[in-house]
Amino acid sequence: MDGLTGIWNRSYFNQRFAEEVFAAQRYGRTVSLILMDLDHFKNPNDSYGHPFGDLVLENVGGLFQTFLRSTDAACRFGGEEFAIILTETESEGALVMADRLRLQVAELEYHPAGKRVAVTASFGVSSTASFSKEELSVRRMVTAADDALYRAKYEGRNRVCLASTMPFLAA
Repeated sequence: MDGLTGIWNRSYFNQRFAEEVFAAQRYGRTVSLILMDLDHFKNPNDSYGHPFGDLVLENVGGLFQTFLRSTDAACRFGGEEFAIILTETESEGALVMADRLRLQVAELEYHPAGKRVAVTASFGVSSTASFSKEELSVRRMVTAADDALYRAKYEGRNRVCLASTMPFLAA
């Protein structure tokens, strides 16, 4: 477990997601992956200090615990990046969940030093349904979700993008 956010850590993600992708290949199950990154997190973290940044990360972890099903797994993927494994969930359901989380993150309000600070997040979504059995792999799903996340950031942040079959290349 991640000590700060109270959700699973990267090591757990690596193991659990590999198991879910294997089940998708072997039994035809569907799993979706959401990658989420807090937008411009460095700015408020640097301006108001790491305790402020820690509070934001704790609150985001709390949102996951409130809004996800017990069969799903929210994991801290990196500093302010999170991975969410949605079992038995097609792309459409994953997009709905990602957008629900996006709205919830944006509704969180912080008032460090008497100043209102809003935090937003960008999301990238991939699903096993987008890959043939031969193409499906952990690496490809993570890369696809990460590519969609970069597209969400490039297109203005605070949005959700679904992975496409074509890689995203920012100009």
